[in-house]
Amino acid sequence: MKFNFLLASCLSLIASRAEEPKPVEVEAHLQLLSMSGVILQHGYLDDKKIKPLDIMSACFTPEFTYHGKARFEILPYKEEETEEEVKSKKDAPPTAPLAWIDLPTTPGPHHLLLLIRPEPGQSGIKAVANDAKAFPPGSMKIFNLCSFPVEIHNPQQRTLIQASASALIRPRVAQGKYFDSEIHSLEDGVDRLGYNLHYFHMDSLRTLYFIFPGEKGTGQIMLKGIEDQQATPDPAANEAEPKKKNQK
Repeated sequence: MKFNFLLASCLSLIASRAEEPKPVEVEAHLQLLSMSGVILQHGYLDDKKIKPLDIMSACFTPEFTYHGKARFEILPYKEEETEEEVKSKKDAPPTAPLAWIDLPTTPGPHHLLLLIRPEPGQSGIKAVANDAKAFPPGSMKIFNLCSFPVEIHNPQQRTLIQASASALIRPRVAQGKYFDSEIHSLEDGVDRLGYNLHYFHMDSLRTLYFIFPGEKGTGQIMLKGIEDQQATPDPAANEAEPKKKNQK
């Protein structure tokens, strides 16, 4: 009886281990950008080793292909370690990531722009679709990081961007010409001019803009732009258009 019980327990343990799902692995084409200053001496896990990656706040990293577990983590990295430091790491608890995100596990290819802003208790990474339709060459992607809506006014259209949302703008001007827009703040429901945007348009250039709030109660805003040069624009991307409000 005792033997049968032990045999059943062993078989049950083997079966449960056999049924354990394998860790999900993903493939994604990534570019990273820091939203809180330059991130140095960090990297990401690549084939069980940390691959160093300097993450700038003024430009995107070059695109790279990531193969690995679905949870992508930014981890501390030290280029030169003594033998004692390597040994001590083996017994130390795992180092907490600076920031992390769960990448899509659906069939790809997935092209993502990862915006990194480490925050205690938060994952610290926001993913933005980075394909030719979502963010094509010759366009601007504007993120409203204010707690109130803003509205982009230009001669062709008006585009409302809610708090913590984004919009894609395709300047309807020729290569090498300037595109002018007014950015209006709608803090407390009051329409105020917050910024005059004078943008030099290039068909091969895309720009990521972040709108930050100024002094509370004034409707003032601040703008930060990050440019990314692309090799060639994709004509098919013309299908991507921002949501429009009725002309006023």
